[in-house]
Amino acid sequence: MNKFIDNWKNSGKTKQIIAIVSVSLTVAIGSCSYFYYSNYKEQEEIKLAKELKENQIKNAKKAITNYYEKAFEGASINQLVKVLGEINISRIPLLETGFNEDYYQCDINNCDFNYILRNNSIFNSQEKIFFGKHYKPIFSDRELSYSGVESELNNNTLSKFFQEDKEIKLVNCNDMLNYIYSYNSSKNSANDKITLTSLPENSVASQESSYPDYKHSYGFMVGTFTITQTDNPLMMKIFWQGKPFQNSFLITNLTKIKNTPKTVILEGKFICKK
Repeated sequence: MNKFIDNWKNSGKTKQIIAIVSVSLTVAIGSCSYFYYSNYKEQEEIKLAKELKENQIKNAKKAITNYYEKAFEGASINQLVKVLGEINISRIPLLETGFNEDYYQCDINNCDFNYILRNNSIFNSQEKIFFGKHYKPIFSDRELSYSGVESELNNNTLSKFFQEDKEIKLVNCNDMLNYIYSYNSSKNSANDKITLTSLPENSVASQESSYPDYKHSYGFMVGTFTITQTDNPLMMKIFWQGKPFQNSFLITNLTKIKNTPKTVILEGKFICKK
């Protein structure tokens, strides 16, 4: 009987020990799991924060690069003169076969031309040759229209320097505006003036201030202007001759005004240091 009681007591103690060990193990496993989960969650939060920061930096730098890639689109003054020369050469065969140039419009990618048959002239559809390329017209009984003609108006030194990550130096915006205002005040004819359509601005100024050492953080600003002039390339060259800061001016659009012999509106931008 005593032996039975002793065995019962020992059995109870064993169960208590097992229970205590089980609880301890449960607590230990729980603690380890909680520690592991907390550590894992913390590491994931650090990782996500790091990725977010890296993406923010990447996006900010991409915005800066995209801004200047767009800003440096256009034709230099020398390239503008070349394009006008080609426009004048390419119209000669059409003029000689009875067509008058009605209008044309060019942006940095393409040009559209329209020609109207003169009275008492014989209609004859023909290709237009522009910078050595041949373009077929869409025509009616008295008109020839050419669209999608490559304009060659996206060629300038600033863009080349940008693509090659070379240093770009430009005039201060205050000096540029002072020159334009001074120049315009000395001219009586509107056609002799450089008409500003927007003052210089920079849409990525905050990103540039955050990453001033980034290779494309130039700190440049872009304004826009228009000029009304003849499309005679020699006269256009004379108009720009002697003007300072020519590398800051880029031409983005040419539009020949209807019902005028050779009058064009130039649209462009000027880039300067803020």
